[in-house]
Amino acid sequence: MDLHNRHVVVTGGSRGIGYAMGAAFAAAGARVTLVARTDTELVAAAQRIEAGYLIADLLDLPAVDTLVGKLEAIAPVDILVNNAGLGTPGLLEEMSGDGLRDLYVLNALVPAELARLTLPAMKARGQGRLVFLSSLSAQVALPGLTAYSATKAAVSQLAEGLHRDLKGTGVGVTTAELGPVDTGLYGDATAYQPCADAFNRMLKVGMLTLLTADAVAEAVVLACRKDRSRIVLPRRAQAQVVASHLPQWVANRLV
Repeated sequence: MDLHNRHVVVTGGSRGIGYAMGAAFAAAGARVTLVARTDTELVAAAQRIEAGYLIADLLDLPAVDTLVGKLEAIAPVDILVNNAGLGTPGLLEEMSGDGLRDLYVLNALVPAELARLTLPAMKARGQGRLVFLSSLSAQVALPGLTAYSATKAAVSQLAEGLHRDLKGTGVGVTTAELGPVDTGLYGDATAYQPCADAFNRMLKVGMLTLLTADAVAEAVVLACRKDRSRIVLPRRAQAQVVASHLPQWVANRLV
């Protein structure tokens, strides 16, 4: 996809990976709209990269219901990047009910809902792309990330199913399955010591590397340009992803 003047929407766009992706898309000539709930931080982020913005609390489902209409009023949405998420660590039984619900709503329900609301217009135009930020935790649940991993597994399966369902419509799907990224989300996760110990062991033996937000952003922009369906970072994790998705790929061939 030629990104020049394309309307790219990035949720969770005020900081971290979301901000880095917004900056990378803007540098590629896209018309970027950042979405986040922190108004002062969001406005400053948008100004730095000369992007538009919409303030929205994605944990407020009525606000989610009206968000896509507001975005389409700005310009037809060409690329929707579902990036907003929580990384709350800890044992499941020690999480609060509100905390668990927020984790599932923001990480799993909101990407599905935004895709549902965005797809009719994209399909009617015969073009567009949905980007889902997922995690290698979708396949491997580390200590303290049980609930988080479950939400990311939901995102990966959602994207996998949509990729199949949207064939021939002109609408593409890109899934980014990522290892640890040096952002505030990683800092939150590693504040829980068992989770930090697990990451440290995997980094020490070279199973993972600590990614930068800019590296992720560069890979996502390239994938949208090249119409690629999957990003795996670090690349050394490709075998894990292939093994985990193999049953689905076999099923796709059969059905």
